[in-house]
Amino acid sequence: MPLIPTTARFAPASSVLRRDGDFSTADATKPAVECNNPASVHAAPGIHYRQNEVCAVKLHQSTIAGLNIFTAYGEGFVTVNQEKYEKSLIVTPDEIIPEWTAATPTELGESEMQRLRQLGVEVVLLGTGKALRFPPAPLLRPFAPAGIGLEVMNLQAACRTYNILAAEGRKVAAALVFD
Repeated sequence: MPLIPTTARFAPASSVLRRDGDFSTADATKPAVECNNPASVHAAPGIHYRQNEVCAVKLHQSTIAGLNIFTAYGEGFVTVNQEKYEKSLIVTPDEIIPEWTAATPTELGESEMQRLRQLGVEVVLLGTGKALRFPPAPLLRPFAPAGIGLEVMNLQAACRTYNILAAEGRKVAAALVFD
């Protein structure tokens, strides 16, 4: 069953993340990411972050079987349904298109954008590597008249957003371009 993020929990940086994904000294669950810059973390009212704390996203098993779901991501890779990918790919709830482009985020062209418009989805999440990089505006304009939402974000945000929209039953595609 795919895992869907639902809430965030926190553990002191002194906690040790064990190989099984649990913290040895904290009540937090997998996966963990460091939150060394509180300014970069979006918090709900009343939640305060201290430097050198480790954030963890609590995951619950989803009852939606058969969907392609991102199960992990890291430096230079993503994992879809426990299978690792290190090159550009498109993921929809029912299809994986590996190596859809050889372009870097700054080199995307009309042919790549046309391929995204032909996917038959409502929303395209364009993950542009480690940083947010918008393609030139003329390449983005044809999406709105076609009735397709296009959201440009970094690769990690695209994975998280895709999982949520896919779990809701939306027609969504994550088009990921690695640096």
